[in-house]
Amino acid sequence: MAAEGFWSSAEWHHSGGEWFNKVDFYDPAELVSEWLELDDAGKENWKIRHAESRKSSSESDGRRVEGSYTLWGGTRRRPQRIGRESFTGTLIGDWIHVSGGGRKKASGAHISWHFVEESN
Repeated sequence: MAAEGFWSSAEWHHSGGEWFNKVDFYDPAELVSEWLELDDAGKENWKIRHAESRKSSSESDGRRVEGSYTLWGGTRRRPQRIGRESFTGTLIGDWIHVSGGGRKKASGAHISWHFVEESN
């Protein structure tokens, strides 16, 4: 429900060392307060919307993609690009589930991909 805007973050912090990822923090008391203010119809509406959002992201077949991503070597302090790895996979949301196992973030900085036209 937080991703749907019902429960807004109380604050955020940086994480991930030098990568500066934004992490939201939530106040559980605020969620309880918002929930108690809803009438029964409002609560049922949110339950349905929540179930639909979970279903669409986790049960979607996705679309077939192919592309490549950067392979890294070296050390954490001195990373080096050592090549590129080609892949095929399925795009679901902002994640590419790679056919060989694992997943890659589709909006990542060191990945390129395109949709594969499936012939029937």
